[in-house]
Amino acid sequence: EGHRNIDRFKAKFILTKNVSRTIAAERFATAMSFLLKASVDMEIAMSLSRDIVGNEYLAHKIDRALVRVEAGEPPYEAINKSGIFPRLFTRMLGIGNKTGDMDTMMSRLAGIYEQQVDDTLGRITGSIEPIFVALLSVIVGIILISVMLPLIRIMASIG
Repeated sequence: EGHRNIDRFKAKFILTKNVSRTIAAERFATAMSFLLKASVDMEIAMSLSRDIVGNEYLAHKIDRALVRVEAGEPPYEAINKSGIFPRLFTRMLGIGNKTGDMDTMMSRLAGIYEQQVDDTLGRITGSIEPIFVALLSVIVGIILISVMLPLIRIMASIG
């Protein structure tokens, strides 16, 4: 329960919401793509893919969508109603369902979201890096001052 609460926080907190959901969508789409290409049934593929998402809160929502799929609802509608993934994801699933090429559509979705994850993490890393450089500069400066000030006092007392 505690792990699910932490994952819920990550999925709803404004700073981690988009990254968390994009990573989950990429993992889910990749797993579904591989499983559907291997001719695994949709319900079994969704059940196996939920464990790969890496977020208990979103996995619980996938379980709710899976119950709807088992009741006969189309997968894209069940996922859309559960609000797990962005609208692009569910629209492309709908297209894949109508064309009968769900595994290819999942593969395309996985590629799209993988690129988004890479771009987002690159931007985050790029923005955090200067902060760490400034922080380390301040720390090194404090250490230098704490070493140099006693030396200057000693030199002044000698001279």
